[in-house]
Amino acid sequence: MLKTSKVALLAAMLSFSILPAASLPVLAQDLALTEEPSGPPFTFSYDVPNIILDGSSMSETALREVFNGKVLEHAEELAALNAKSITIPEITIVYSVTMPEGAGNTSASVTFRDVVFGDISNGVIAATTIREVETKQDQGTLATNDISKEINLKGLNLRQALEFIGMLKGDPSSPLAPVYTGYTNGDSTSSSTFYSCDLAGGESREFRVRPSTIAFADVRDAVLALM
Repeated sequence: MLKTSKVALLAAMLSFSILPAASLPVLAQDLALTEEPSGPPFTFSYDVPNIILDGSSMSETALREVFNGKVLEHAEELAALNAKSITIPEITIVYSVTMPEGAGNTSASVTFRDVVFGDISNGVIAATTIREVETKQDQGTLATNDISKEINLKGLNLRQALEFIGMLKGDPSSPLAPVYTGYTNGDSTSSSTFYSCDLAGGESREFRVRPSTIAFADVRDAVLALM
């Protein structure tokens, strides 16, 4: 159940990189200014080779800027997005973390395959499908590989999600409202240096949230101020 919930939330917040991680490329660049010449403690990048638009109110250029970390600049456009469909054959997110000597470094990648957002009206995506999500992680002595298949999300509300993570201002006292109205995923596998297992698919009903009381930009600036 826990694994299913994590996959559901990841799939929901994936959409157009509205998750806080979408701003990590910019954050990494800022951190590099305060580090020794050896480089920042972590690197983070997206690879989106192709975006296929059908009747989209946002251009491919604007959507690529979103993937490159400019979510705040396009938040209102995302919240009002309209399109017959947006198809992305593959999205790869790669990151690495450099730890102090002896602690062990971490490198990882997450690949989303055959992502389709269908029937988008005023920021609400009627149907989101992801054929497969593969997550690889290498921590030196421990390597893991997880694959989740056939993820389906209904009624994904981009404005609600953006307000939930503080990228758009909403009313924190407003009633809880759904980020998505339904979710299913197929079977999945999980393996590592020490184990291998198969997991059955799952489903969940709507996931309700309310707008954050803290702006995402304020959190980002506070993190930078501590570096």
